[in-house]
Amino acid sequence: MVSKIFICGVLPEESGKTTLARALIRYLVNSGYHVVPFKPLSGHNLWWQYDSYLMNVKLGILVSEDSIRLWRAAKKRVPLELTNPCDILLSIPDYGHYGYGEFIKMILSRDVYSMVSMGRFTLVEEGSVKRVIYYRKGFLFDEDFLERMAKEAYRLKEVESYEDFIHLHERYYERAVDSCYKELMRGAHDMMLIEGFNDSVYPWKGVEDSELVVAVAPTVSLVFDKDEFFEAVHLFGTPYTVEFHRIAELVSPMKIIRLPPLSSKELKDDDRLMKRYSNVVKEIMDLI
Repeated sequence: MVSKIFICGVLPEESGKTTLARALIRYLVNSGYHVVPFKPLSGHNLWWQYDSYLMNVKLGILVSEDSIRLWRAAKKRVPLELTNPCDILLSIPDYGHYGYGEFIKMILSRDVYSMVSMGRFTLVEEGSVKRVIYYRKGFLFDEDFLERMAKEAYRLKEVESYEDFIHLHERYYERAVDSCYKELMRGAHDMMLIEGFNDSVYPWKGVEDSELVVAVAPTVSLVFDKDEFFEAVHLFGTPYTVEFHRIAELVSPMKIIRLPPLSSKELKDDDRLMKRYSNVVKEIMDLI
């Protein structure tokens, strides 16, 4: 049986969940465990994370920098795309396409999904890997990149509105995540480390099978009993829309572990990071 740890973020951005996940993965791999990372949904922004976008163009696939970091920490033992079934590329609307009023309204929106410009669902069906690619006109991205993605796509969809995006998400998201998970589980793994999206506390129903839930914030990791944690999540009806701040006062961590600050060298290197976080990792693993 594969043991699972679910890591989510306390903040919408820069909580540090990928950093802790990398340290855990590398510690387990170096200890002889076969670990598989799983990030059901990821997102990245063309404007603020341009290096990540250029990496996508080079690879010819939409995948977040965080997903690649997790995959590298696990020493690339499984196909990258299967570890990240769904990816969203956020971008900036084209002023010339929308006009000033709509342009300002969109960039000031607090809803991250209003900035979706392109996305991918990866499905493993009938023995083959299939990509569903969608895009939205009027946003900043390279048309040549889209054409390259379209050539290898199982299906290509144009999204004309937020409602179109939600409909597409409802149709393919769980199907993609479930199929990639099942394919990964065909391998011999000891542990799976599941990472959430932003401060979402329920990216996929499989997180309920986790042995531990670890929520990450600057300076601390909060370790929760998984039954109490998800009981609080389900109080809100649809779990997929629940963010950490909504359950923060409903459930208390069974352990709070301090996180040390990191230098740029430690952040870049998995083994240096693992050594710096060694006490944190050991305390988490002692709870399993």
